[in-house]
Amino acid sequence: MKKLVAILTLSVVLLEPVSAFANWIKGAGWSSCGTWTAARRANGFDAQIQVSWVLGYLSGLNDSLDKNHDFLAGQDAQGITAWIDNFCAAQPLKQIFDAADALREELAKNRR
Repeated sequence: MKKLVAILTLSVVLLEPVSAFANWIKGAGWSSCGTWTAARRANGFDAQIQVSWVLGYLSGLNDSLDKNHDFLAGQDAQGITAWIDNFCAAQPLKQIFDAADALREELAKNRR
């Protein structure tokens, strides 16, 4: 049963969204912040997928920038997820992508 739930969950996460963002936002970033908050409370497979998506998104952006502008310097996964937790609790209708991008902006602003 757990295997079936994991397969179904992964299938839903990998479905391509239908919107203007469909060309570049894929996977768990498309889910709502309400989904993030519920998944983090349950602390299961969905939360791991979503946290991995956020960390991968931020790492990918950071890697694509000039190395003198490392906005993730000094950050860790726990701090990043706590920030996303707070954003999503306050704005459950936003998408996980919105939370990750807001964090990127905040970190980049603080690095200037």
